[in-house]
Amino acid sequence: MNQRHLLCLSLALPLLACRPDIGDPNYAQFLGDDDDSAGTTDPNDFPGPDPYEDGEERLSIGIFYEGGYSSLIPLEAGAADYFIYDGTYDSFPDFDAREEGYQSDVIAPSGIGWWGGGVSWTPSIDLSSWTQMHVSFAADAPEFASFDIGFGGGSGSEVRVNVANYGFVNDGEWHQVVVPLADFVAGGADLSSVGLSFQLIAEGLVSGPQLRVDNLYFTKETAE
Repeated sequence: MNQRHLLCLSLALPLLACRPDIGDPNYAQFLGDDDDSAGTTDPNDFPGPDPYEDGEERLSIGIFYEGGYSSLIPLEAGAADYFIYDGTYDSFPDFDAREEGYQSDVIAPSGIGWWGGGVSWTPSIDLSSWTQMHVSFAADAPEFASFDIGFGGGSGSEVRVNVANYGFVNDGEWHQVVVPLADFVAGGADLSSVGLSFQLIAEGLVSGPQLRVDNLYFTKETAE
């Protein structure tokens, strides 16, 4: 069943209560992801490790992914925003080193002692029918051996898991991380009221190293 849900997001929840300011939303570079913004690449050349198939249940949240989907919650100012907290990193596309689609997106921390960013929804959205988050990372710097994925918000709690516990290795190769949403629920997240759909965050990283992010989507698969 191919049903496209067009929803939106912005920030109305305290993602990081200890941080004084998360900064302004930053989403313009992602609004053309369904088009060949580079003009020289074909997304079919990079279908990713698990290409979308018609009839599959797959949710895109409008960022870090250009492949097919059955449901979409697009980025839209004031309703579905991508924030780089406190300007803690620069972000730009890479059309060469990618896992799928047109591009990956580079995260280059600015060296202020921590870095973080994420996608926030207002009002919160019910994701209780979805079971897994998929996302791919590539990095070769020791500073990226450990960082967290955050999820939750709304009426639940912000919960973080560490990528190293889900198979990520900072060896310069692409690694697909699959996180059961049940792991976030076990930490207190409420899938029926999700305000923070995806967050990357870590402490103590200096400037210089880069992390590439790509192939982010949700599925309704069950763990084997």
